[in-house]
Amino acid sequence: MSCRCWVASTLVVGFVVEVARAAPPIVGRAVQEVRATPSLAPESRAALLADLEALRKRSGVPGVSVALLQGGEITLAEGLGVRRAGGDVAVDRDTLFQAGSISKPVAAVGALRLVAAGVLDLDSDVNDRLASFAIPDSALRHGKAITLRGLLSHTAGLSVHGFLGYLGDDAVPSLLDILEGAPPANSPPIVVELEPGTKWQYSGGGYTVMQQLVIDVTERDFAEFLRDEVLAPAGMTRSSYEQPLPIERRANVAAGHGFPPKPVRGDAPTMPELAAAGLWTTASDLLRFGRELQRSLRGGEGTLLPKALMEEALRPVLDGDYGLGFQLFRDSGLPLFGHSGANQGFRAMLVLRSDGEEGLALMANGDGGDALLGPARARLVEALGWQPAAEGARKSGG
Repeated sequence: MSCRCWVASTLVVGFVVEVARAAPPIVGRAVQEVRATPSLAPESRAALLADLEALRKRSGVPGVSVALLQGGEITLAEGLGVRRAGGDVAVDRDTLFQAGSISKPVAAVGALRLVAAGVLDLDSDVNDRLASFAIPDSALRHGKAITLRGLLSHTAGLSVHGFLGYLGDDAVPSLLDILEGAPPANSPPIVVELEPGTKWQYSGGGYTVMQQLVIDVTERDFAEFLRDEVLAPAGMTRSSYEQPLPIERRANVAAGHGFPPKPVRGDAPTMPELAAAGLWTTASDLLRFGRELQRSLRGGEGTLLPKALMEEALRPVLDGDYGLGFQLFRDSGLPLFGHSGANQGFRAMLVLRSDGEEGLALMANGDGGDALLGPARARLVEALGWQPAAEGARKSGG
């Protein structure tokens, strides 16, 4: 149920230099924390949190983390409920949750940084750069290349919608096992199912191929690569793609729950499909990531991506509702992008404006989050005062 849409060791010196030139990490910039004086009036803030708490209880989710971004600053970061059903340890702003498929846009930015550095190309055949795995040939390809653009936009025609993860003491497969669908992997092999570039088909499998591609071209551990090239530059100090989380990082972690709320075996699935579903993070860290994307859209020095490449990432592929790593919420009448996420026991959402410095993030530690995210998003949008453009203005603006 993860990756749903509601939804190795040697460092190449030249690569490091090129990435630094293209989009250098942000050095010396203090992480902006919650403002002392919130933008929401105290009564509005209290009413919002009361409404979210009522939604949390109604949906049967033990704990929720919520954050708002306004004017480029995190103005609200709160925890509601508890980290584990039956316990009394409260969720707070630093509690880690699994992000599910929100892992995809974060990982996509890592791959796009390689594009910016000239290490990867969006439109070349990825089989030419894969060293440890090759996508099996198929007549369904009709001779077409499977490209990084296709992998990031779910238009490469590859199989495997999502991944279940591995609970408790389940054997965890290697990345190659997952790609080939070999035991102990619990998912089928990743193969071509559609002619590339002809149809949108959500594929966590495609992101797993991208994960292997990044490993092969950088000769680096994927979690370390994303830590250095995306998480740290964005100020996501609590976040990690390590799966499972090491013991020293488990001091403030939410357990995942089914519905009705009972902790999943082992408290959380292990997700070796890191690019597709492996991120541990907080609502505040997701907004720090979003803030850096918005900086990239404005252009300037020290941004995660060059302005033109960030704009391309938000351009719909095949005229659909997906760019390069990002869902485009085009039915809202607002310039919104982001992603939703669902792993066993966890639900999450990230919604950002491309025309400003505002956004919202919400994370839940229960499958009941399916009933929570929609109404919670509507309430948060109301609190932010977002209003869709008038119909005439939308049409005249293209």
